[in-house]
Amino acid sequence: MGAAQASLADIIITPTVQVDMTVAAGTNISKGALLMITDPNTATEQSGSGARFAGIAAADKTTANGDASTTLGVWRDGEWDIWSDEGATITAGDLVSTSGAHALKTATEAEVVTGGVVGKAMESAGGSTIEKIRVRLMA
Repeated sequence: MGAAQASLADIIITPTVQVDMTVAAGTNISKGALLMITDPNTATEQSGSGARFAGIAAADKTTANGDASTTLGVWRDGEWDIWSDEGATITAGDLVSTSGAHALKTATEAEVVTGGVVGKAMESAGGSTIEKIRVRLMA
């Protein structure tokens, strides 16, 4: 993730579907973080490429203020500005998947089959820059 990527996903069209998912009590998760799903109905902050996408964190969860909760609201729809990965060429209409921490790339066929799709790119991104692109979630 490049230095310009300090912010996470930003809302463009307000999400309407929020679900509660299990999270670890001792985990910090930032609002707007891309989350991956593990069994049973557990969300963790996404850090790898092609992770099975769960949604976007609806709130901050920080252990610094004593937050030991084990549930977190997760948005499953809406349109968002999310960073493209440096070197990733994304064309409007492409299905996109995760590419490292909080970045996107065009999804591979295998990622489509295994649940790695984050959503559909609503605008293009050039291959030599890191830029925020509009994405419609498909979680």
